[in-house]
Amino acid sequence: MRRLCALCLLLLSAVTTDAGAMPSWVPFFGGPKVYREVVVADPYIEMHSGPGTGFPVFFVVGRGDNVSVLTRRTDWYLVREHQGREGWVTEQQLARTLELNGKQINLEIPTLENLSKHRFEGSVMFGDFGGASLTSIGVSYGFSDHLSMELAAGAAPGNIYDVDLVTLSLTHTMLPAKRISPYLLLGTGQIHTSVHTTQAQKVDNTNQISFVGAGVLYI
Repeated sequence: MRRLCALCLLLLSAVTTDAGAMPSWVPFFGGPKVYREVVVADPYIEMHSGPGTGFPVFFVVGRGDNVSVLTRRTDWYLVREHQGREGWVTEQQLARTLELNGKQINLEIPTLENLSKHRFEGSVMFGDFGGASLTSIGVSYGFSDHLSMELAAGAAPGNIYDVDLVTLSLTHTMLPAKRISPYLLLGTGQIHTSVHTTQAQKVDNTNQISFVGAGVLYI
C-alpha cells in the first residue's frame, strides 16, 4: 500500500509539471477562474442554447463586443457575453475572433501531433483479481512516438488476504500517427500476498511475474 501511495505522489508530480501546457482559460483546482476574453470581429456571432446545430440560436453578439471563453465541448465553445448571457458558439466562428491586442485568436486545438509531444501520461484501472476488487494507478513515459514505459501499482484487498502488485512494462505502438494503432506489450513485476485473518492458512509471500499482450489503441 505504501508503494501505491508513493506512485500517487509521483503521478501528481508529473501532471503538475505538465500543467503549463494547458490552455490559458482552463482554471486549476483551488485557483481563481480566469477565462480568456476575445473580441468579435465578424458582423456577429450566434449563441446557441446547447453545443450543437440542433439547439436554437437565442442571442447574437455584435462586432466589437467582448466575450469570455468558458469551456469547450468537441468543436463547440461555451462563452459569456458582457451582460452575463452564456451560450455555445461554433469553433469556426470563435476562430475568427480577435485577442484584446487585436491579433487573431489561437484556439490551441489539441491534435495528434500535440499528443505525441507530451511524454508523460497517467492511468487508473479498476477490475477484478481473484474475486477481489483491484485498483491500480500508473504513470508512463514515452521515449519516442513508438516506445513507452509504464510503472504501475495496484492493490486488491480481500476477505482473507490482501494482494499488492507492482509492474513495469514496455509498449510498442506500431502506427503512432494514426487514430487507430495496434500495439505490443511486454512487462514484468511482483505480486505480494499477505494474510490478515486467522481463518486461513498462513500466506505471506512475493512472486515474480512476466506478461505479454497485444491490443488496439484508439485516440
